[in-house]
Amino acid sequence: MTVIAGALATALVLTGCATSDDPGVDDGSWATQDPATVTGEVNFWQWGDSQEAVEKQIALFNETYPNVKVTSKTVPYADYASSLSAAIASGSGPDAFTLEPGAMAEQFAFAVADLTPLYASVLGADWQSSVASGPIDALTIDGKLVGAPNASTGAGTMLLNIGLLEELGIEYPDSISSVDDLVDFCQQVIAKDKQCLAIGAKDAWASQDVFQAIADTVEPGAYSEAVAGERPWTDDALVEAFDIWQSLFSNGVFQEGAVGFSQYPDASNLWQSGEAVAFPTGTWAAMEFIGATSIANQEAAGVANPKPIKSSVVGFPAVGGTEGTIFASIGSGTAIAESSKNKAAAGVWANWYSLSSSGNQKITADALIGVPAILDVDQDVQGLAYPEIAQPAIDWINESIGQTTEARSIPYPELTTALGTAMQESAVGTDSASVTATLQSVSESIAR
Repeated sequence: MTVIAGALATALVLTGCATSDDPGVDDGSWATQDPATVTGEVNFWQWGDSQEAVEKQIALFNETYPNVKVTSKTVPYADYASSLSAAIASGSGPDAFTLEPGAMAEQFAFAVADLTPLYASVLGADWQSSVASGPIDALTIDGKLVGAPNASTGAGTMLLNIGLLEELGIEYPDSISSVDDLVDFCQQVIAKDKQCLAIGAKDAWASQDVFQAIADTVEPGAYSEAVAGERPWTDDALVEAFDIWQSLFSNGVFQEGAVGFSQYPDASNLWQSGEAVAFPTGTWAAMEFIGATSIANQEAAGVANPKPIKSSVVGFPAVGGTEGTIFASIGSGTAIAESSKNKAAAGVWANWYSLSSSGNQKITADALIGVPAILDVDQDVQGLAYPEIAQPAIDWINESIGQTTEARSIPYPELTTALGTAMQESAVGTDSASVTATLQSVSESIAR
């Protein structure tokens, strides 16, 4: 993650006298304390950034708030929920931590403070006019704002190595409207001893993004309706989507052995090293447009003497015959533990990390990682390697995420697990009728 230096100033509105941070009596007064006078230590957990990136964030935070000490812990996503649950149960949980909308937010809603007082203090009584409504809704559970939304990220996209295609003498088609069209393109790539679309199908979340993209090209909205229980998974459109998903493993579109590849670093490294022309991933891939980020990511992939890759982010090919769309959800929100004895200090951190238009939301926007949930963030991207290619893609991503009505996250953990299993089974040859029937059985058992 690329970070920028600068003065990061935020003012909280002082609306009352400070009271004890005793978690047994939470009247919200911790949220109204003047951040310039708050001292304390905050233990912060997250899964999304590297530990190095978080340490840089903390250093920037301390330029404005030197009296609040933040220690951080980065937990792998696969272990995050279980590790956090165990820590909270033992009384050793963090003061602040990131939550994913959907199942994770539901799981930990009982353990976090309502952040509405913090928003009202920071942004005023009409605070809702300063934030995107979708992200706030995604982290509001039974009227309780369980986390302060961070940036929104989208999927239904693909990172394309334009420079590599130019070297190979291959043009990416202006229009792909069938699986056959995509196969024809990929056969040209394979004939040049390169991989076509590198995917980490070992990771259910990555497969889910790609499957949703495929389903949207078969019939827009069918996938979302099935998630909501409004359409059976055995519907013809979703059976066709599984047929297409399965075919991409056998017809050379996805790399050989894709079901054993992780999205990061395995599939990503194929793309970074110039072995694959495309990488189906989310809109955060736009960070590759920044020259320094591109070089750093290639070095991490073992590329010697790298130069910025000429790349673009494009929509996933319309293999089902209909042009798809970006679907988006916030990647995470910052929560404050109800049991924390350091709520005031945690509130200062959460404000800088998630509420301030000059804090980490701006860092995220400037680094092209996501679209801020705060509306007045002034995005200022520096160091674009190929601005004539990058800027139109950036504008398209920002506009699409701002307009999308289709969510990327699934709020039902049972369905998320079942879909991950279905995609794995489909990828290795199980027929679509069978996997969709199983999915439908799980879907019918969920109380929505």
